[in-house]
Amino acid sequence: MRVKVGNRRFGLLLLALLVPLGLWLLVMSSASAESNPEPGDIVEAAWENAREAGAYHFSSDIAQVAIPAATIRNIGNSSQEDRFYLEGQTDLRSQEMRMQLLSDSTGGGSLLIPDSGIQIESVDGVTRARQGNGEWETIDSFAEGFAPQGDFMAYLAAASDVTELEEEVRQGIRIRRFGFDVDGPAFASYLRDQMQATLRAQGDLPPKVELGPSDYYAGMRGTGELWIGDDGLPIRQVLDLRFPEQDGERLDVQIKVDFSKFAEPAGQLAFFGDGEQ
Repeated sequence: MRVKVGNRRFGLLLLALLVPLGLWLLVMSSASAESNPEPGDIVEAAWENAREAGAYHFSSDIAQVAIPAATIRNIGNSSQEDRFYLEGQTDLRSQEMRMQLLSDSTGGGSLLIPDSGIQIESVDGVTRARQGNGEWETIDSFAEGFAPQGDFMAYLAAASDVTELEEEVRQGIRIRRFGFDVDGPAFASYLRDQMQATLRAQGDLPPKVELGPSDYYAGMRGTGELWIGDDGLPIRQVLDLRFPEQDGERLDVQIKVDFSKFAEPAGQLAFFGDGEQ
């Protein structure tokens, strides 16, 4: 039987069949996209889950290598490596952080003697530190380089080209691993926006004044890896960062941080000893 393509009744019948089919395909495509989100969306969701939890504990190893620039003034100078271990808690809601810092550098305490480390707290925008059980002293904030706004996961704001890596199982826990590049200009813009919002909220920045992004952070480059558990929360983050030359040297930094005890109330944040806070 021949079907005349120009037949109006056939055209209406074909349209009646194809429209529901098209809608069904659209719905199925949308559902498939939701059930199979992109790697970047999974990483972003994990960070959002951590922020919704509001607080977490952390333990972090930081290795920092200062490399002299290739100039006449630096002839004979060699690279210097410093290693730090941090352990503490942060409350993202109140932007409070308390930690103990141990270092293999002179004066930084010994990893074998926890009481010899430096205790640091940041509360209400004021950062204080003390050696062991000594007196508290107000210091400049130093955590912006590895935990901006008190959040070790802030570098995820600059994650680009996110890819899913091979899954692992450790101690019976399934771990989804994601690799990404760290976009320096995006990170600098994120820091600028956060600082601008904080200063405006405190009344320290006039409405018409805009801050510019940091050239130093804009020139930073790096790669990272994030581990995510079945509960959608981050387990570990590893960053390898290279900062641009400044004051005759550049820095290569590796930051490894493990996350735990999400959503612990701010009132339970405390130091590891029983010293007075």
